[in-house]
Amino acid sequence: MVRFARTALTAALTGGMMLAALGPGAQAAPGGSGGSAPTGGHPDPVPELVRQAQGVGVVVALTVDDGPNPGETDALLDLLAVRDIRAVFCVIGQNITAPGGAELLRRIVDDGHVLCNHTTSYADMAGWESEEIRQDLTETLEIIRDALDDPQAPVPFFRAPNGSWGQTPEVAVELGMQPLAVVNTIADCETQDEQILTENLREAIVPGELVLVHDGGGDRWGTISAVETVVTEKLADGWEFTLPVGIDTGDDGEAGAPGPGTGGGQGSHERARHQVVAGDERELRLDGLPPRTAVELLLSPAGARDEASVLGAGETDAHGAADLVVTVPEDAAPGRHEVIVMADGDQPTAVQQWVVRP
Repeated sequence: MVRFARTALTAALTGGMMLAALGPGAQAAPGGSGGSAPTGGHPDPVPELVRQAQGVGVVVALTVDDGPNPGETDALLDLLAVRDIRAVFCVIGQNITAPGGAELLRRIVDDGHVLCNHTTSYADMAGWESEEIRQDLTETLEIIRDALDDPQAPVPFFRAPNGSWGQTPEVAVELGMQPLAVVNTIADCETQDEQILTENLREAIVPGELVLVHDGGGDRWGTISAVETVVTEKLADGWEFTLPVGIDTGDDGEAGAPGPGTGGGQGSHERARHQVVAGDERELRLDGLPPRTAVELLLSPAGARDEASVLGAGETDAHGAADLVVTVPEDAAPGRHEVIVMADGDQPTAVQQWVVRP
């Protein structure tokens, strides 16, 4: 059986249990650095700042700075999950070590978002020497990976606080992270007036580029409200929310940096989350289980396994495989859910994430 959380189905796809038919996803860890220095996992970072989003037409990549921040980050993750949007979260080390920060970081990754190293604090690094920068970025990587209990958790991007770069791009590249530009901001560090921020965000969203909002660094409820309003509008207008260029989305097999919910240098996998609607019928195939064993599939709201409902049950064949037809419960609440496998004599294991749409 595989362990879900940060590694999702990586182990399953490389020899453990596999859930097929719905296109299982994986959160691949980057390759090791081959030495003592940590690596963020981007295979080919360059010092030039990236500002482009993947795709063509009306596409935009949402980047979120200064979290995690209990309350605002939770609300942002909720609204992104329901809309099946992935974002880049540029996280601050001191906010991860603050109360509730590590739990939020784990949820960010579990939801399939991509991590960006935003340093240990909000310090201006423009005048720092390269070794000072290296120590700070390395410490932030360690904080992230300690919180995730994953020494190879991918952190393929870096962004300097306030866009005060100095020598940071070159050091980030040395550490395997691609610098992200500070562009298309909405002035949400200056005001939390919802109406102003909503209009600012409408203007900041430019086809083919990044957009930057904040979930931390202070009260950000105006930002969250603005994001919900404008994202809803843009989706209705046919916009697509993608990721920055240079990282595998996990949806189309493009090569790129490994990141949460994606493949990369260690093989391309599909994303771990799947949109479903109450009443949907799904055909699932389980592999890698003990042979001739009773299995049960449960659907659980994320973080609330005591509220799980039965999806289906069956028995594995002589090869440890089982084909099940399941129906999404009519009373399944909108939002994130885990598909959990129960097998005789084994621990319950979440093997896939579903986003139940209204």
